[in-house]
Amino acid sequence: MTLLISLLERQSLSTKLFWAVGYGLVIMLLIDLNAISNIRALNDETNISHEQNFQCVSHLKDANIHLVHIRENIAQLSQTDIERNQQSKK
Repeated sequence: MTLLISLLERQSLSTKLFWAVGYGLVIMLLIDLNAISNIRALNDETNISHEQNFQCVSHLKDANIHLVHIRENIAQLSQTDIERNQQSKK
């Protein structure tokens, strides 16, 4: 560590500034890469969540269609029961 400090002390101001800016840029690059990685992971999780929500909506629509068919079948069955009862009374 002291060797590094003594090397920096012997350098000119422009060299010291160059190294400081270089280290700053490297740190910024690492932070940006980490942020990009986090954004991609969040995007993937959001896409999965949206797909699941769309599947839920699709299943709800299918269930609604089935309920309509069941209601129609029940109405037909009740109508045939009413007709049978009327025919049996005659």
